[in-house]
Amino acid sequence: MKLLLYAIISVVFAAPLLSQSDMEYALSRHKGNKIVLLGDLKADDSAKWTKLLDSEEIYGYGFKMLDRKNIEETIDRLTKISVDALENWLIQRYGLSLAARWAVLDNENQLVISGIKTPSPKELEKQLDSKGLKTPLRKLRDFLKENPGHLDAMADLLNEARRRALHLMRQIPQEAVGDLDDATDLMTWGVMASETDKVFKGSWLGADLSYFRIGEPQPEGRSKLMRTIFRRHIPKVESAIMLHPTNDALWNIWAWMANGMADYKWEKFVDGFEPTIFYSEFNFIETMPSAEVSAWLIQQAHTRKDWGMVIKFARVARKPIIRKESSKAEWQPSGGFTRIRNQSPPNGHPIKTVYALHIEALLKSGDIDGANNIYDEMLRIEGNKD
Repeated sequence: MKLLLYAIISVVFAAPLLSQSDMEYALSRHKGNKIVLLGDLKADDSAKWTKLLDSEEIYGYGFKMLDRKNIEETIDRLTKISVDALENWLIQRYGLSLAARWAVLDNENQLVISGIKTPSPKELEKQLDSKGLKTPLRKLRDFLKENPGHLDAMADLLNEARRRALHLMRQIPQEAVGDLDDATDLMTWGVMASETDKVFKGSWLGADLSYFRIGEPQPEGRSKLMRTIFRRHIPKVESAIMLHPTNDALWNIWAWMANGMADYKWEKFVDGFEPTIFYSEFNFIETMPSAEVSAWLIQQAHTRKDWGMVIKFARVARKPIIRKESSKAEWQPSGGFTRIRNQSPPNGHPIKTVYALHIEALLKSGDIDGANNIYDEMLRIEGNKD
């Protein structure tokens, strides 16, 4: 009987702790600085906050806006927490006024400020500054002063600087083309150019900068400042690739820089490589260059009608990525059967475009049999739906 009574008491007292743990978990799912909006918001109020967080003064803080709708969407069903319960818990935990309609939380979920009326960008910036809240960019700079050469921090720093630049680029009229004027360039890309220069002047090897996208324009291409930085440092990247030719991260950085300079003579560098595919005993595949960069190279070569360059890099450009351990027997035009594994290209990889460009290049070069073989391969692996 005593044991049963003890068990009941334990469950009763554990319930609030479990509930609080669930609340903490629900909040912790939102990383970074946060603006929590309390109560039901009208569409106009939500629009005001969106505009505020996109303002020049506030955007750099990287706030996540949490209103009732997106909080509800991210609450784990297993916790069985209602939005009302979470709001009440927030009010109690942070000692907020019942009239409060918003609260700022930092990355550690500590309360910074709260208020009733929606502030202006300058008002909010002043309040944040008075409480010592730093933007992620400032925090990363401070961290790197004490930990120079920290690769993840350097990558995060450039990510923040580039996020800011891309935000400012979106405010430029879409019909605008060509180079940015000097003043706009400095305001938009000056920080990114300065930080990129600092990174590549130091120990940058190992930093993962995934800014290159196949088939997409490189926003840095409109910045004279960024092109200057690219020309200054791309030789270092090429030297690193010569030592580590199967390093996809290095090829990604190289393509980011090369794609950002419309007049860059990339042929001089890639001509020295014989595209190669390496298969390990565990079916892990490495290529030289990377499949993504090879796809970009043949697209560039195609625009110049350099059919030899397209043919040279096409096989590596359609490097297969093993999706799961299963396979089936497929008949080959050359006779017999071979084992074909389930495969899929990398995310965003234009695999069918690669096949089409390769077939066109072979036809333009007079290699009809070669084009037929690649066409058959495409049908076997990719299917003929398109």
